[in-house]
Amino acid sequence: MTVKFVNDSFSVAPIKNGRIRFRLGKMTGFIAVRKHKSRGYGVEDQRCFSQLHLGKISIAVEKSSPERQLWNFADTAEGVIKHNS
Repeated sequence: MTVKFVNDSFSVAPIKNGRIRFRLGKMTGFIAVRKHKSRGYGVEDQRCFSQLHLGKISIAVEKSSPERQLWNFADTAEGVIKHNS
């Protein structure tokens, strides 16, 4: 079991489908960790996310104005532990 830390400016959801969802201030996104497939190295700009690919690890950050509505997955993710301060 991995301990998750959450406060007003940072939250992390448990790993689900190989994705670690996060919120850092107003920035939301996910980190993808793959076992087999590599995306190579580079930057990809999509409709809703900007992604940095580092082999089998990808870091995606949601755009401030995505082309389609995304649900707030980092704040409402199942299993997030909230820190009251």
